[in-house]
Amino acid sequence: MVSKILGIDYGRKRIGLALADSLLRIAVPRGTLAPKSRQDAMKSLCALVSSEHVEKIVMGLPLTLDRDDTKQTGPVFAFAKALNEKTGLSVVFQDERFTSIEAKQLLAPLLPKDRDIDGVSAQIILQTYLDTKRAGHFPFVLPPH
Repeated sequence: MVSKILGIDYGRKRIGLALADSLLRIAVPRGTLAPKSRQDAMKSLCALVSSEHVEKIVMGLPLTLDRDDTKQTGPVFAFAKALNEKTGLSVVFQDERFTSIEAKQLLAPLLPKDRDIDGVSAQIILQTYLDTKRAGHFPFVLPPH
């Protein structure tokens, strides 16, 4: 069975998703969730983790240009902790500064209905993690519950 890594761009209204290929070299967007509640988000993510045999989760960490916390940093940590407890998987944090801007630039040539900025942001977060790991750098990890 091939294990995968799930990338998440967490937002209050939408959650962008991406998965790494089986060789853990390339991240691909997996769409966006727009859950009605945190419970719905957890249910959907747990189902995805199970169906895709996810072994690790990489979440974007919102920081300021000076690497300080933003107003979204606390909610991201809280969501990551809950996801860690629910799935039992390690959650790794990857700096997500500029990912939304980069995603918008990549998607600019597409029709509005074909633009999944949150999914592509998750892809960029996950791809950055994969590239950083291959380069020998180690991200901040929330260990398995």
